[in-house]
Parts: sequence; structure tokens; C-alpha cells
Amino acid sequence: MPGEMYTKIIDELAEIEYSGKIWYSRYNEPFSDRIILDRLREARQKLPDATLHTFTNGDYIAREYLDEIAEAGLNDLHIMRYPLNKEDAEYNGQQQRKILTAYAEKLDLPFEHRKDIALKISHPSMTIEVLGHNPKQIFINRADSVTISHKSHRRTVPCHSPFTSMYIDHNGSVMPCCNVRSDVPKHAEMVMGNVAEKTVFEIYANLRYSLLRYQMRDFGSKVYPCNVCDNYHYTFFRKVPENHS
Repeated sequence: MPGEMYTKIIDELAEIEYSGKIWYSRYNEPFSDRIILDRLREARQKLPDATLHTFTNGDYIAREYLDEIAEAGLNDLHIMRYPLNKEDAEYNGQQQRKILTAYAEKLDLPFEHRKDIALKISHPSMTIEVLGHNPKQIFINRADSVTISHKSHRRTVPCHSPFTSMYIDHNGSVMPCCNVRSDVPKHAEMVMGNVAEKTVFEIYANLRYSLLRYQMRDFGSKVYPCNVCDNYHYTFFRKVPENHS
């Protein structure tokens, strides 16, 4: 994302003293380019009460770099260490736990095992978790952009993403959900606007975004690609009525 565009977004959030969460993960590896440090510092300076968070595969993380990231202002870090098993291999939780332990030891920080396949690493100024879930249990079709042969889904339940989140691609396109992308042709109708042309507030309140939220608040038919998305993202009700999924 061009620096001018990033600054425009941060400045607009600063106008309302934004204190929510900013994620630096959008189908990318955020720490492969050290420009992330400048972006974090700018956000931290202008948005002192915001929570800065990201996911990483951890390949570029070493102790020195980790401390620089914390100094720049990141609050929360999730390190995803997926197993490198062959497609037909069985997931081995015990082996994966050993892999996570070996990775955490390289960072030379205290850590503790948590439930499932996860570690919590103690850092003076940042919350860090190392996760090693079974990918086959969390695969989703990314709003019909990824083919998963064993899954067939028709969504009729609500989704809170258009209400709580705004995802901005590197080209400034605003998407209502992490599963849709502006560079996927079949997701073109999900582009809510562009921050180069409008403020984030104007885009969030525009007619397209509002109509999507109106539909996603209730049970019933959904527009494409929401109608085939299998991301179970809904928390409005405790129990799903019959004939809804």
C-alpha cells in the first residue's frame, strides 16, 4: 500500500480517536518487509489507544526483530506454525507440539503450553501466541475462491463481519470480510469503495455497505459469494434455527 494512502487511513481514524483494533494481515507476510516498523510507529503515535495486531508465519521472526516490532508499537502477535505434512499425511498433535516448543525456544523468552496446540510466550510489552492447528480442520472456501472438494455449503445464517470489520486491500479497495478480495474477479461486487476516493467513514456508511449489512443481519438467502461462504462467523443467536446453516 502506498504510504500516502496508509497515512490517510490512519489520520482519518485519528480524527475520532479510534481505540479499536488494527490488523496488519491481509493475505501477506507482514514481516517480510521492514517497512512494517514505520507503519506501526505511525499508527502508535497517532492512535495511542488502538490495539495493533497481526498474524505471521514466523519465518522472519528472531529475538532482535521481535523486540523492534514491540518497540514500534505492536500489541498482539499470533505466530501460525502450520505443519509441513504431505497432503495425505495424518496430523500428529504430539509432534506438532514439539515443533512449536522448538520454535519458541529459539526466541529465548519464557513460554507455557496452553490448551490445544498453542503456546503463550511471555514478552515485556507484547502478547504472543504460537499456534499449530490442524489445517484440515480449519479449511474454508474463502467465499468460493478456494475449491474444497469435500465441502458443499449454502449459507443462510447471519454474519457479523460487515458490522464489525473493514478490510482494506493494498490498492485501497474496501472489503466487508477477510474472505473476499478485490483481485478475485468473482468478488468484484463485494468492493464497497476505495479509500483513495472516499473516507473510511463515507465508505462504511454508503448504500452498498448498508444493504449488505441489512441482509446479513437476518436468517435467509444471501447474495453471492456470501451465499456459499462456509466461514461460520455468526454469534447473534445461541441456536441456529432448523433448515439454516
